[in-house]
Amino acid sequence: MIKIKTKFFDFRLDYYCLFLLICAPFLLPEIVSKAVPMINILLTYLSIVCMFGLICLNIHLVRVKIIVLCNFYLFIIFLTTIFWNKSQVVAYFFQIWKVILMCLIINIVLKSSKKFSISFLLAIRDFTIFFFIINIIYSVINHKILVRECLYGNVNATIKCIMPGIICSLILDKKISKISKITITYFSGFIFLFIYSYNMVTALVALLFICAWITFQKVIKKKVKFYYFISIVVILIIENIIVISSNIQVLIKIAIFFGKSSDFSGRFFLWNNAIKNIKESIVCGYGYIEASVLKRIIGNPYGSHNYYLDVALNSGIVGVFFLLLLMIAPIYSIKKAELNSEIDDTQYILLGAWITYLIMFLTEPWAGWEIMFIPVIVAFLILQNK
Repeated sequence: MIKIKTKFFDFRLDYYCLFLLICAPFLLPEIVSKAVPMINILLTYLSIVCMFGLICLNIHLVRVKIIVLCNFYLFIIFLTTIFWNKSQVVAYFFQIWKVILMCLIINIVLKSSKKFSISFLLAIRDFTIFFFIINIIYSVINHKILVRECLYGNVNATIKCIMPGIICSLILDKKISKISKITITYFSGFIFLFIYSYNMVTALVALLFICAWITFQKVIKKKVKFYYFISIVVILIIENIIVISSNIQVLIKIAIFFGKSSDFSGRFFLWNNAIKNIKESIVCGYGYIEASVLKRIIGNPYGSHNYYLDVALNSGIVGVFFLLLLMIAPIYSIKKAELNSEIDDTQYILLGAWITYLIMFLTEPWAGWEIMFIPVIVAFLILQNK
């Protein structure tokens, strides 16, 4: 047991290393993991073993109801896969269990000592910022030789891998009441990549929302339930107007505003294909679909580039219903919390991050990335129900 005391934080090195080992395979950039596949496989197995060990030692801290609620729509997809797509049952089973294990780890971190939680936040923040800086250098080099490639494979995958680090950095900043250089590096790095190299509109919108959420914290916290409700309503309206109703005029105006093509970089085509397939199995969907089939029926191996449509495709209106329940859950949770006191800074950041994910669901493929965002809403609900 080695205790480390920095200028701002006290943490334990053994906890820090443990969390690095647990999170590494999920945060490792795609190009790195593909370059050394055996190391990635080894890290994945070590991560699962460490998670199982930590959970077994702290099983008394687990809040089962919240974790089941947050993952219920994934269970619906799994059940649908059993009936309609048996060849993918094993693959999706392991995908779900990785998400559940990470949710359990988050649960334990929140219920343990301060040094335990600080070690967790520092490990994720440091790991992601390290590779993000390397990614900036890698992207600049590739840009000079006219290659549009980043360390995370797809340029829009960058925000998916870095978002956990941004969340942890913001929470740590609130604990010391100042903006750290690492947080500044995250935001300035993304702006630099947007201007210099890649037109990552999804990442830019996400960062702008987070900035607004943090900047106007004093105003928003006074009526946080109202602002959350408005955010959900706006997101659902946009989903209906742009995607479900296929309102071309609105689509063109938004695309032009962000410097995209009139079909939103091909997304309009993908959304229409997804809707056509959803209508053919609207109640329970098709279950988990492999990339080769997605490319044939949707036009892209990553899905429709709209997570709400992807959930509908996988689990029909049943799965979408439970996803909507998960979106509404914070409203009920905040209402209960207001009877006691105002939500604290950590809860506020987690709620803002959750809204940010819901916004990004509109234009990006998040199927298979649930391990990045479901633990966020799990953490918020657990902290709300202490």
